[in-house]
Amino acid sequence: MLRLTGGAWRGRRIRPAGHGVRPTPARVREALMHAWTHRGLLDAPFLDLFAGSGVMGLEALSRGAPGAVAVERQPERVRAMRALAAELALGERWEILRAALPQGLARLAGRRFGVVFADPPYARRGMLAAIPAWLDAHEIACDELAVEQARGAPEAAPPAGWRVLEARRYGGTAVFRLARA
Repeated sequence: MLRLTGGAWRGRRIRPAGHGVRPTPARVREALMHAWTHRGLLDAPFLDLFAGSGVMGLEALSRGAPGAVAVERQPERVRAMRALAAELALGERWEILRAALPQGLARLAGRRFGVVFADPPYARRGMLAAIPAWLDAHEIACDELAVEQARGAPEAAPPAGWRVLEARRYGGTAVFRLARA
């Protein structure tokens, strides 16, 4: 079980769906959400790539984000998120897309988000360079991009036009926060 760390649903438990879900640890979620709330980045919609359990989008919505989009390719995870959205009566506030990445980003082309959070499978390499390029290719605007990786994973430089704001380690997890240069 996962517990939401703050906002209107603080303490609410959700159950991750399916096998192999590796939710972002609570202390990482709390630190990121605090930073984004403080900077006003949750005043705009939130985009959660490789959403898994959907906990990051729920954390953003719990803290007042006007909307969130979750992109996940696994059908059982999508069903679980949709059931949770219905239980919480989120309506249009939580858009859940079943799609593989990067192809699924075509459905979001031209949209703007305060934060894009990506938690790709740790076995996928080169995501620090690939994800910003995917956003650029689909003209998806954001104030900040955060990419979660396994601590110690080889780090690729972001593509031209992007810069690393911060790289922080939390136990076995590393999070890279980026913005357009």
